[in-house]
Amino acid sequence: MTGKKICMLFLLAASAGMLCSCTEKFHSPVNESEVAVFQTNWREKIPARQKTSNKDGMHTEEIATVYPVKFAWQGTYGPYKLEISTNENFSSLRVVASAVPEVEVYNLFTNQKYYCRVLDIHGNVVAAGTFSTADTPRWIKLPENVEKSPINFRDLGSWRTVDGRRVRQGMVYRGADLDAWYPMSKANKRYMVEELGIKSEIDMRYAEMVPDKVNSRMGKNVKLFFRPINAYNSFTPEQCALFRDTIKVFADADNYPIYFHCSGGVDRTGEIAFLINGLLGVPEEKLFEDYELSSLSRFPRHHDINYFKKWRTKIAAYAPAGATVQEQVEKYLLAIGVTAEEINSIRTIMLEK
Repeated sequence: MTGKKICMLFLLAASAGMLCSCTEKFHSPVNESEVAVFQTNWREKIPARQKTSNKDGMHTEEIATVYPVKFAWQGTYGPYKLEISTNENFSSLRVVASAVPEVEVYNLFTNQKYYCRVLDIHGNVVAAGTFSTADTPRWIKLPENVEKSPINFRDLGSWRTVDGRRVRQGMVYRGADLDAWYPMSKANKRYMVEELGIKSEIDMRYAEMVPDKVNSRMGKNVKLFFRPINAYNSFTPEQCALFRDTIKVFADADNYPIYFHCSGGVDRTGEIAFLINGLLGVPEEKLFEDYELSSLSRFPRHHDINYFKKWRTKIAAYAPAGATVQEQVEKYLLAIGVTAEEINSIRTIMLEK
């Protein structure tokens, strides 16, 4: 066979995908680098937001900034399939299609090592690498974020506990009501159900605020739990029962992933977030940080505001002096009727191994 014929056969095989292309490293993200997916100065932004607001005691817009991970690689035969996984055998995947050799991906987990690879149109792996995301809160960016609901939307997870574990991400989301501030777009609704996989909604507003609501705004396939909690009068028998029944939703693995909210995702939502993460062993200073993150949305909050301090003091009184936050929350929940089995279930579901 002549050299010319060999060359022609080689080109034909390559164009048909019969030859594996050479695997390269990604141009971006740089292999084994750390990537920010949320603004790194979020702590510094909160105090200024706590001191300023409009005449209604709110801000006119959110300033929470979510960054994408920017993927770029050397490509020849598109379109491409980007595969992103938290394990190197790629047994659990997030797949992103792209016609060109670059794409931006939002809402990856924080403080997480990722493995990634790109397959071309022939199924050849043309780029592979690893990177890690920075250790920050996980704020969620929706497809249509400008004047679209929900606002103040973030993952309850990612916080480290006192025993060195992490609260699992992608399990529980907190935020504002889905239609109180802006109309919820179809694209955002689809993203919450199809991409985030939300199966349950806990609405903690009063019934008179939503007299027409019989199904979740995310659709009939999302379970709806109404729990009209009063953040300013939480310890009456009626309210203790409502707090109990709210926490019980988190004890059933079939309800996950969960989206829970009140109106702005601040006070009632902040209290339930404090109880769940406190029960899981997140230290008090981190519970306060989670509470105050709403300041980056439209609602300036400080953990020393009078009503929250009083609520926090009453929760602490359920346990002996010197008890940890975790012990205080557990004693309170047991006292209002949450069972030890339900508490263990929440910890099993929500804590990384």
